[in-house]
Order: sequence, then C-alpha cells, then structure tokens
Amino acid sequence: MFVVIYWGDKMRVLKEKLKGLIKGSGADIGLIYAVYGDYAFRVLSLHDDRMPVEYNFSEFLHFDYNQDSVIWQVIDRKQMVINNEGKNFKPMVKGVRREIGIPVAYGGEVFAVVCLGRFKDEDIDVDLERLNQVVVEHILDIQRRFYQKLFYKSLLETMILIDEIFSEKSDFMPRHIYNVAAWAIEIAKRLKYADEDLTRIYLAAVMHDIGKIFIDKNILNKPGKLTAEEYNEMKKHAEIGYNIAKNMFLFELNARIPQWIYQHHEKWDGTGYPNGLKGEEIEREARILKVADALDAMLGERSYKKQKDIKEAISELRACRGKDFDPQIADIAVEILNERLNYSNKVLDDIFLPARLIMHTGKAEYSYEGYLSKEGEDMMFHSVKNIEEVESPLVINTLIIEKQNIIFEYRVKTKRIDANILKIYDIVEKTNELYFGLLWLLSGYIIKPDTKEAKEITITRISGNELVFICDDDYHPDEKKGMLIVIQFEDGTRVPVPGRITSKIKLNKVWHYYFAFTGITERNRDEILRQIFRKQINLKKFIYESSNKN
Repeated sequence: MFVVIYWGDKMRVLKEKLKGLIKGSGADIGLIYAVYGDYAFRVLSLHDDRMPVEYNFSEFLHFDYNQDSVIWQVIDRKQMVINNEGKNFKPMVKGVRREIGIPVAYGGEVFAVVCLGRFKDEDIDVDLERLNQVVVEHILDIQRRFYQKLFYKSLLETMILIDEIFSEKSDFMPRHIYNVAAWAIEIAKRLKYADEDLTRIYLAAVMHDIGKIFIDKNILNKPGKLTAEEYNEMKKHAEIGYNIAKNMFLFELNARIPQWIYQHHEKWDGTGYPNGLKGEEIEREARILKVADALDAMLGERSYKKQKDIKEAISELRACRGKDFDPQIADIAVEILNERLNYSNKVLDDIFLPARLIMHTGKAEYSYEGYLSKEGEDMMFHSVKNIEEVESPLVINTLIIEKQNIIFEYRVKTKRIDANILKIYDIVEKTNELYFGLLWLLSGYIIKPDTKEAKEITITRISGNELVFICDDDYHPDEKKGMLIVIQFEDGTRVPVPGRITSKIKLNKVWHYYFAFTGITERNRDEILRQIFRKQINLKKFIYESSNKN
C-alpha cells in the first residue's frame, strides 16, 4: 500500500500539540490552512473522530471565489476575525455557531490561518501566544504538507486531463495507461521501492505514452501492421513525451520521470529505441515500464490484434527474457501472473483508479464518474462533478472499478468530505455463488433480434447465470429486447444462451453490458460450468508447472 501524502513524525507532533490547545480552548474543531498568494490549502483538520464533520468549503480555496470564508477575512484584514452564529459569513464547518480565525505570521508574512470552531454558542478561549509559537515551530512541516497537497491536486487534474485527451485519440488508450500503471506498481512493490518512489513510478506509467497525443489518430488506430514510415512516426512519441514531461515535473523529487518516459521502449539487448541503450544503461524504472507496457499489450485487445490469455503471456515473457526485457523484471511479471487466481483482493491497492459511484435511493439513482485514490489509510472517491446531497436514509452505494480489463463491483458506505469528494469505507465485493472473475476473455457474438445479424463481442466475465461483454462503439444493443448470445470457448465449443441485458456501465469510455441468462437449458448451463471448471484446473496446473520452472 502506498500513498502520495506522507505525514512525517514532526507533523504528528504538531497534531498532538494542537489537540491539547484545542481541547483547552473549548473548541470542537481546529483547522489549519496554509496560505500561498491567492490560494490556501487545508493541511490539517482536528476533531473528535466520532463527530461527523461536513465542510462548507473545499480543502483548496481560491480567494477570488471564496471571500465569504473566515480564511479570506483573516488574510484581507490581517488580524484575528470572530464569526458568531455565521452572521458575518458562512462558517468553515457546517453547524458551527462560534468561529475564530487566527493569522500566524513569520517574517512579517502570514503563512497560515488557524480556524477554531464550536458547535455550541459558547466562547472559545485559546492561548494565542502558545498557539502562534507551536505553529511557527512547525512552519517547514506545514509548508511541506502544503506542497504535497498541491502536488496531489495537480496529479489528479493531470490524470483527468490525460484521460480526456487520450479518449479523443483512441478508444483503448485511457484503459491502457491505467493498466500499465497497475502492472508497474505490482512489479515495483516486489522490488521493494519506497512509498514515495512508487508514487513517481505510477505517475510515470500514466504519462508514459503522453507523446502519442501528437501522433496521427489513424496511425494509433490502424487495424493492421504499420508501414516503415508509420512506425518511424510512431517512435517519435518517446521523445515528444520526454519534452512534455520535463516541462511538467520541475520539482527535484520528480526530475527522473521524463527520462523514464524517454527510455520505456529501450530493450535489454540494445535493439530498442530511441537510443539503442543496453542492459543497465537503461534506468530500472524505464525497464519496469517496458514490461508493464508489454503486459497490457499482451492481455488487452488492440485495433491490430486480439488479446492473449495468461498462459500465452507467460510464454512470451519467458521467450523475451534477456532480449526485450530485464530478466529479473520479466521473472517478477511471471510470478504476478501466476498469482492471478487470488487477484481480486489487490484491486484497491492502486494510488488512482478510474471508478464510477452509483447512489441508489428508493426514488432516484445518481451516477458519478471519477477516480478512487488513497490518502493515508482512507479511500477517497473524487467525482468530476459535484455530488448531490442525498438525504434518504436508504441509500445503497455501488462502487464500480475497471482494472486491467476486469470490472469489479463493491457495496460501500460513504461520508461527504467535500462538494465532489466522498470518503469510501465498509467496502464489500459483490459476488454470487456462480460468479467467476478470473481474467478469461472470450470471443462471442450477439444475434440482433430484428435482423438476425451476428455482431462480434468480447466476453469479459462469465458465470453459470450471467456474463459481461463489450462490443464496438458503433453497436448499442437494445436493452428492452431479449436476445441470443453465442459463447465461443477456447476449445472451439459454442454455447448459445438466451437472455436479456439487465444493466450497463460506462468506464473509460467503454460500455460494459451485463447479460442475464433466461430460459437457458440445463445442458447448456452444465457445459458453461464444465468449461469454467476445466479452465480453473488447467490454469492451476499451468501455474504449478510454471512455478516449478523458476
């Protein structure tokens, strides 16, 4: 598990000191906002964990738009500000009746504002001298926390932007960058990278193909092999990506990311591009990206090829070990594939995951597209639009995640943190007794009810009573009509199943259709279950034989 935000021992010391001051003042809640120019970030929030807290303002304030906050009033007046009963302006926290904002200065400049609030209409009596002393003692920790928060916000916004750009260029690119990031992190963890380094590797993985935004869309989506001229054009994306990244990552901590992006197509034997580097001349992080990129190319479908299964992917990794790939990293990738039977419990380990949150009430359904992230031990859902305040006590929340071409669904509880941020907790994966979630992509086709025409589909999950499939963007199945799907198993067996689309989910610009079997014969259901059982047995056998070769 890794996180972007690192508290550090000194920040914890500040937290403990402030807890005592806040408790002694009679306040119920204490906030610290770090101030920088026209911006302020909430770097610390202290309150009783048993007390539900809802904020009226985002953790990130732009003073051009938030002048009705006590934080701005303190900055503007350059003095302590008292806000009783919210008569002067909106309190920082909902329900607060007494609020004071206290400026903390160093070298004549206000670098932080402390806000204390009380839910009762009673005085707040704080030792201002001691409070100022404690906060000034930790000025460097507060500023570090501010820059970490700023980096975190920039990271999220960058990833949303990249996702939107790639969606315009190619259907598979948004999924590809997150899949590569997921593979890269699994590999890097086996190599014992520190948490902050894992964050950089994840970011480099998401950015590794950013140069492709300047490559012709027709080349990116060409269904056949590229010509020599087209391939040379495609190769330019490594250098373009390097030039984009070096202007984005100006902090010293992230200075190597552009180089990793530049080198991610170099090969262990020196036959890669752009510079034909060999072996350890290639930075290890770039070697990780190389293998992660190849893994998703093998296991994902592209405009120019069909996906491979796990067995084929392992065979290719072994064949290219010491040629295309660093031998150690290739071996680690094989280990990871060998463990895919126990895959689902690792889904939520990533720093960012594209996700959709669906909130069901008795009267309505609200759907939000966004990203799942971690801050400390907390799981946060960031919606790309503001989230409705649903008052119904009967809300059922479904969190849907796509990772490495597999859909995972969870029942979750939520707590509002901000206008577009919810804390996610009590996470339980949705399953049933026949559900099968192994990465096993199958071909099939759907018979259109009106024309009887067969339309090719890719089946991504299958069980004895339902399946999930995706199809080309130009075909949208009629959800109101029953239809027939023919499943093509790997041994050539074809099984027709009648049924109906029960729901659909759009993730990363791709529709995933849930198809429930209706009126299926017991013979055909038994054949599906036999195929599933046989697949499990064969995969376990292959994994056993594979692990004995290592």
